Amino acid sequence: MTAQGPDPAKLTDEELVAFLDNRLTPDRSAEIAAAAAGDPRLKERLDALALDMDTLQEGMAHLLAQAPEIAIPTVSPRQAWPDWRQVAAAVALFAVGLGAGMMAMTWQANGSWHRAVADYQVLYTAETVTGAPVPPETQQAGLDLVNARLGLDLTLERLALEGLRFQRAQMLEFDGRPLAQLVFLDNDDNPIAFCLMAALGEERPVSTRLRGMNATHWTDGGYQSIVIGPADPELIEWMSQELMARITT
Repeated sequence: MTAQGPDPAKLTDEELVAFLDNRLTPDRSAEIAAAAAGDPRLKERLDALALDMDTLQEGMAHLLAQAPEIAIPTVSPRQAWPDWRQVAAAVALFAVGLGAGMMAMTWQANGSWHRAVADYQVLYTAETVTGAPVPPETQQAGLDLVNARLGLDLTLERLALEGLRFQRAQMLEFDGRPLAQLVFLDNDDNPIAFCLMAALGEERPVSTRLRGMNATHWTDGGYQSIVIGPADPELIEWMSQELMARITT
């Protein structure tokens, strides 16, 4: 008789990250590897948690190409040169520091809250949403909290969209600011998030892709919003138009 493997739905992100970092026991690592081989959704979670080294290397190469040139003074042969490993380490630390600073500025300048929402949403599966069904009264209680924090008037009736099933609402936070997340399922059980927070500026609707998902983000009526999920771009854009009208009237 073979031992039953781990339940993929009960594997936490922390344990999966430890698996990717080779910090689990060989037996536990073998169990998770076998479970991922037979469960496409678990493999997708692992892929989402894995660090994209190719993208990181490309980004570092781009940053190093923009780094200012440093003049190296000439020295006489009699002068003692430092160990080449010390020089290499110093250059590497400078490059990493420069890269981190530039990436931090880019993160702040390019709508980092969209990326934060995408990084969260990419971990969602249908089971994430349907694993613990939320009754209508609890759904409305979640909307009441959103309404109180963001000054809205959302109800289950106003969020009734053809071909979509509203699941739940919850309050999150980004950079110290309240961020609401409303979760829907489409007819194919794709989890789609509608997130919004108080606006900091103006933005026309923009359709794009984030973390392999389709998304539309915009600013209207004092709120900046995004609809994102692994659904058809036409559905995402249609949802954006519908929700934009419903939260601003």
